[in-house]
Amino acid sequence: MTTTLPKFSRRSKIDAWPIARLGDVCEINPRRPSIAKPDDSPTTFVPMPAIDQVAGEIAWPLARPFGEVKRGYTYFADGDVLFAKITPCMQNGKHAIVRKTLDGFGMGSTEFHVLRPGTQIISEWIHFFLRQPTILDEAAEHFSGSVGQQRVPEDFIASLPIPLPPLSEQKRIAALLTDQLAAVDRARLFAEQQLSAAAGLAASELRGIFSGHIPLSVDSSKTSAPPGFEWTTLSKIARLESGHTPSRRHPEWWGGNIPWLALPDIRQLDAKIAMETKECTNELGLENSSARLLPTGTVCLSRTASVGFVTMMGRPMSTSQDFVNWVCGPQLLPEYLMLVLLASREYIRSLSAGAIHKTVYVPAVKQFKILLPSIPRQKEIVASATSRTARADALVPKLQQQSRFLDALPSSLLRSAFGDH
Repeated sequence: MTTTLPKFSRRSKIDAWPIARLGDVCEINPRRPSIAKPDDSPTTFVPMPAIDQVAGEIAWPLARPFGEVKRGYTYFADGDVLFAKITPCMQNGKHAIVRKTLDGFGMGSTEFHVLRPGTQIISEWIHFFLRQPTILDEAAEHFSGSVGQQRVPEDFIASLPIPLPPLSEQKRIAALLTDQLAAVDRARLFAEQQLSAAAGLAASELRGIFSGHIPLSVDSSKTSAPPGFEWTTLSKIARLESGHTPSRRHPEWWGGNIPWLALPDIRQLDAKIAMETKECTNELGLENSSARLLPTGTVCLSRTASVGFVTMMGRPMSTSQDFVNWVCGPQLLPEYLMLVLLASREYIRSLSAGAIHKTVYVPAVKQFKILLPSIPRQKEIVASATSRTARADALVPKLQQQSRFLDALPSSLLRSAFGDH
């Protein structure tokens, strides 16, 4: 796949742009004006999770009674730029332009800096400038505060030098960037659909092994088991274990030698044996939290956000609360359970609920029933599935490489726009 970068101003013109301090061309954290509004009137409210960090926009705004949010929260108005100041939200891209609030203003997390453009600059120019990885990296170098609660200080934002072309040029480049980044988003969505299709191919191959049945249900009374199988409550043949996150306020509970499985790991580990994770905890983390060390062979299912991804522990690990985990008893092979969950992925996703973050709740998990054959038959199914899904597995590395390219493309677009300033 090839993507053409937009044709911005020629380098000679970029070099001729004046440079201004960001604090000189916009108001940072403007004071809230006096607002006369009934306490029960709905008001736009933007908590940190409402920001789509990939798209850089307010994707899931809430409406709260004004009386609940008029004190203790950050004020902003339409056209302002929100910049997450706390780690790791800042590095992850929790930044957006405020648009289409209920009353022209809103309230939100106290962990936002608010930037209000002056007459020489437009919101989009500020927003795209701040989303450059080089700017975010530099901001991280200026964090202040204790470990785990570090924030970008206001004076860093105010002192940032920003190229300042004429307004007409800002608008032209911002429009190009908007179009190109939208094209990247469409390409990224297509790549994700291809990955899902590859997973779907594997799932269809697996369902063939189960005589076309989805081998998991919360109500097996509606479907008879095929010959050689019986519906069995999963929690009766495998011990259900939840996960937990040790407190981030205690850095000494992190960085040990106990792998800690979290959502950022699961796409790479889906349908694979988990040996390494991006983060590790330690004995202190386990002793001072509800996190548990689970044995090799534990089967893990993601139940929030990225619902339905499955892996099996290749060594003792702990997991976040975003997973439900099963330690299999003598009647159930872990490899077989993993195949059942993979073949039932779309069904499991259909059980999720939630307006913002889709979640399969534990009471539903406790109702899981699976199609269970004898141990010799389970071994035959695992061997057959390994052969039948090889074709789908071969597609995944190519699609993942395409996704990595698309993930890196916005940085190239922003560098091109700002001329490496």
